Amino acid sequence: MKRTLIFALFLILPFSIYAQGGNSDTQVIAANQEAELAYNKGVKAYLEQDYNTALDEFSNAISFNSKFGKAYYNRGAVKNEIRDFSAAVSDFTKAIALIPNMPKIYFYRGFAELNVGNYEQALRDFSQAEKKGYVKSKLYYYSGVAYFQTKKFNKAIENFTKAINIDPNYAYAYHDRGSAKRHLKDYDGAEADYMKAVTISPNMAFCYSNLGGVRKELRKYDEAITAYSKALEIRVEYPAVYFNRGFARYQKALDMQKKGKEEKAKEYNKAAFEDYQKAINQRAGYSEAYNNMGVIKMFEKKYNEAIQFFSKAIEIDAKYAQAYANRGTAYENIRNFDQACKDWGKAVELGIENPELLKCK
Repeated sequence: MKRTLIFALFLILPFSIYAQGGNSDTQVIAANQEAELAYNKGVKAYLEQDYNTALDEFSNAISFNSKFGKAYYNRGAVKNEIRDFSAAVSDFTKAIALIPNMPKIYFYRGFAELNVGNYEQALRDFSQAEKKGYVKSKLYYYSGVAYFQTKKFNKAIENFTKAINIDPNYAYAYHDRGSAKRHLKDYDGAEADYMKAVTISPNMAFCYSNLGGVRKELRKYDEAITAYSKALEIRVEYPAVYFNRGFARYQKALDMQKKGKEEKAKEYNKAAFEDYQKAINQRAGYSEAYNNMGVIKMFEKKYNEAIQFFSKAIEIDAKYAQAYANRGTAYENIRNFDQACKDWGKAVELGIENPELLKCK
């Protein structure tokens, strides 16, 4: 299952700004005042999103006063904004040494640690922030993200729920709680959370994509198709969603065939084939899409065309076991048993599931 985690950056409010009065060209300024002036310039640049200037000015402040904890903190904040997370960790660590009782520094260092993949350290920082009084929805949300990344899905759900209890409109928390539930095979719960997320934030294309995925797990193929289509309304360039909608349509075709509704089955298959083609148009070398196009041609009993698509998938990925297995079956249907056996043998060699089904007679 593919999902999307959102590491949303957010504006970090600066500390109180020290306003230096008078004409700076004529003043005689002590070293600590130089530090304050540089710091204030850094704050101004930060608020204007001029991050390069902000970095320079906070660095100037630190050069005048190496014990200026707020300057280290704000320089770390800027580095978080420009996604230089490792450097941000270093600055926040220095800020903590100088201002150990400021809880938000632990939170923001945890955020930086999370983004470099140090999940356990991030959780330790979030815990320290909480102990020191930083009890906000985003702390529990990012704690949930860290637990999710370490596959502790129940703990992730617990923290996403805390975030939601503080902020009932936290769309990302609903989304990621849904993904944690999906990992635990609570598909109904996941569906409900994804639905809540898109109700709050209707333009979350990735959430509609995941909603489609969980509905597919629930065999709600029409509803899955609707969710995927909504994702594509929001984001046109989305090859994975075209692929997944194609799969849902193919599954719907199988259902229609079982019910004896052959014409409906053909309609769904045609739409599925078109989705796979769109996925390929947007992602060159999409071997899985070529394989699935071959499966549709098999469904239509167009075995030679199926072989062409399976061969294209294999050309892209020479270790694609399922494509070999499928091509072998296509060859069997045109009574080319030698080639069928070769493909099945290759599929087994590559570790195909259920190899006992691929036996040459």
